[in-house]
Amino acid sequence: MQDTRRTPVRMDWRGGLATPRRNRFFHGKMMDVYHFEMETAYGIAMRRMLNRLVSGGGVVCGLDVVRGADPCTIKVTAGVAIDGWGREIVVPADSAPIALPAALIDRVCGDGDQCADPAEEEPATGERRAVRRADERRGHDDAWVTVTLCYQECESDPVTVLAGDCSTTTAACAPGAVREQYHIGFEPGRADPIEVSCRFPDILRQGEIDYGALARWVTRSCPDVPRDPCIPLANLRLDCDSEDCRIDDVDIEIRPIVFGNAILFDMLSRIVDEQSGDGRRR
Repeated sequence: MQDTRRTPVRMDWRGGLATPRRNRFFHGKMMDVYHFEMETAYGIAMRRMLNRLVSGGGVVCGLDVVRGADPCTIKVTAGVAIDGWGREIVVPADSAPIALPAALIDRVCGDGDQCADPAEEEPATGERRAVRRADERRGHDDAWVTVTLCYQECESDPVTVLAGDCSTTTAACAPGAVREQYHIGFEPGRADPIEVSCRFPDILRQGEIDYGALARWVTRSCPDVPRDPCIPLANLRLDCDSEDCRIDDVDIEIRPIVFGNAILFDMLSRIVDEQSGDGRRR
């Protein structure tokens, strides 16, 4: 009997670069869990690598953050996003009202002593837009909370186990599927605005695109993998002076977005309209 106790297939789910390995089929090959995992892992890992390096992380569509009916609650509308590790996040329907944790509200609206010492925090890495900590605020006018969207896996759909390998105890049942879900989280402080300045100012030379500058930019290195793959969706400003917790402002402009083909086409069309001087598409 073939030994199926092999090292499980584990691709680098965190988005790092790794040499791809795919299954090789041939007549008479004995397929077991290891080979099926290899087949699935190859497709998932390659897709996520392209998501991260080609499309980029951010909101694809939807995922608006709105105030809930109850104080200090929010709802996230349906939508799709790609996180910092290239994983797709699907929110199929508007979420139920989500309450801000009481401990977080106390931390943001209380005095600075409830916050951790900034000197004990890890140094900034530049891998993700910095989140300003609540203890950096000055007064309750700057009581902010960041709403984040995170990828989350849950095992589900238990099925009967009909057989096992030679040396392990066969369980009565095991999860038969993995549900790719999501988690709405909250962090003290606020995410910084998106940087919109040009990253390669030497892209134009004498009115033409300098392809050499583009080649040098791409050749420098691959983008760093963020330590935290969650996506900031909105900054919430809390009114700490009211008797009941209240959200004064919801700022969604800090969210990263994925620039799909439709968005890029509309942006280019608008640039052409502006340069034409008549404000009409041609």
